[in-house]
Amino acid sequence: MAGWDEFLEIVTNHVLNVLNQESDDMIFLTGEVVQINPLKIKINEQFSLDEDSLLLSATVKETWIDIPTTTDGVTPEDGIFMHRHHISADTDEANDGGQGAQNHKHHIEIDTEFALPKIRLWRGLIVGDVVRLLKVQGGQFYFVMEREETITNETPEVKE
Repeated sequence: MAGWDEFLEIVTNHVLNVLNQESDDMIFLTGEVVQINPLKIKINEQFSLDEDSLLLSATVKETWIDIPTTTDGVTPEDGIFMHRHHISADTDEANDGGQGAQNHKHHIEIDTEFALPKIRLWRGLIVGDVVRLLKVQGGQFYFVMEREETITNETPEVKE
């Protein structure tokens, strides 16, 4: 299998070149989102990329998934189904707020509302995101592969 060995050697050399950034074909870069509309990513103080040269992976595009819903009792086997939960619990001890109430517990029964009609799978890019890019086609395009994830409390508006 001389062909297979030769193929593995070519692939291995290419991967090593990319990792060492010795290849003009593909280079990994890190950039920071500095503007959203139109999208602009700063690579360094002298070099920024406009959206015309950026290709975005699905993980950096805002993506919402609609959850099929019904409240008419249809079972999952029959079609669309939306679920909710029943929660039954007991408190550990009373918090009488300093009122001197006797030690007692409460039993709580809660039925949740029906599930959310849609969930966000991926959030879109925001200013300040650090992204990983791949330079392709000699620098004509840059593929934005992913963002370096950080925890954020930002809640985007839901688009109807």
